[in-house]
Amino acid sequence: VPILFSPQLLFAGLFIRSDDIPSFLRWAQYLCSLKYGVNLATIAEFKDPPAEFRPEIYGPLPQPYAPLFDSLNIDPGLTAAYAGVMAGLFVAFRCVGLAILVRKAQHFEG
Repeated sequence: VPILFSPQLLFAGLFIRSDDIPSFLRWAQYLCSLKYGVNLATIAEFKDPPAEFRPEIYGPLPQPYAPLFDSLNIDPGLTAAYAGVMAGLFVAFRCVGLAILVRKAQHFEG
């Protein structure tokens, strides 16, 4: 399991910024579902102000989270795309797993 999970942690952008990863390895971040999960969780947590925030009392809410989104390479406008890619990766990896199992079952029978 660590051999599969370690790249997920590396490419999710939690410990190392995506821009700091060498360009010849950067493409791998798009195959890691944890990256999209982190993006979705970050957007859900930090995009909108809390429901109990009342600008008429406290004044306008500053946007302190823009640097966070920039540092993690997250675009809040792509929320649906992140969810779609995550679902697509889920289906793709399930199909690959199914194909491997079918091939092994056929090899086992014959």
